[in-house]
Amino acid sequence: MLKFVELAGMHVDEPIATAKRIMTAVKTRQKDVCIGFPECLYVRLNALFPRVVDAALAGNDRRAKTLFASGVIG
Repeated sequence: MLKFVELAGMHVDEPIATAKRIMTAVKTRQKDVCIGFPECLYVRLNALFPRVVDAALAGNDRRAKTLFASGVIG
């Protein structure tokens, strides 16, 4: 079975890099942290155009449900 991330062509941040970014944020008492450029961009787009982001996420949800129901991923 394939993973949804592979089928969707999504990028996944490396766990070690993510943990380091979080630790830096905790040490420097940052209140808001984005991990990676795409995530930061998505946050800004969501602030400006929340319905566009909601529609994109809903499309991913529908695709994932279809793939899980068909047994392609799971």
